[in-house]
Amino acid sequence: MNTKFLPMAAVLLAVPFGINSAIARDRAKTATVETPAPITALAKCRQLTDNAQRLSCYDLAVAELSTAIATKNVYVVDKTSVRKAQSSLFGLELPSLGLFTGDATDSNAVTQLDGVIASAAQESFGNWRVTLEDGSVWLQTDEVPLGVSLKATNKVTVKRGLMGSYKMSVNGRPAFRVKRVA
Repeated sequence: MNTKFLPMAAVLLAVPFGINSAIARDRAKTATVETPAPITALAKCRQLTDNAQRLSCYDLAVAELSTAIATKNVYVVDKTSVRKAQSSLFGLELPSLGLFTGDATDSNAVTQLDGVIASAAQESFGNWRVTLEDGSVWLQTDEVPLGVSLKATNKVTVKRGLMGSYKMSVNGRPAFRVKRVA
């Protein structure tokens, strides 16, 4: 075996991983969401020690926040609503907003979707197009024959795979690669 090329091969294998981690770091940086000014103003009121000043500050900050909410400059959502939005967006390739898409470091990020098939049809090349009851549409991307016909009411689990891929398992059977198309 010619060992002359081993260092070059190691570099060629390492470069894509370094690039991917750099891209992930850049995406994580863009995913930060700044705290809106009305919320920051409200938080600053806590630092005031004089009761009258603090109350006056809170009154002004709450009025500013109420106006921002009324004019739709600020939205207030609870964790359940965010989780529901993350689930409905699972599998779609979206720009990172840092709010509804989650990230790899978020312990609450949606990593799988459990659902029920509403309809399924085989495309012209034998790949399956699966529509779930939540309205999401998934297309089989590999050539693996499923060995079973997909039908409505089958339970599915879609899990996030490596490098942005997704795998769907139907009724606990071995998973196949899919891509969300709608």
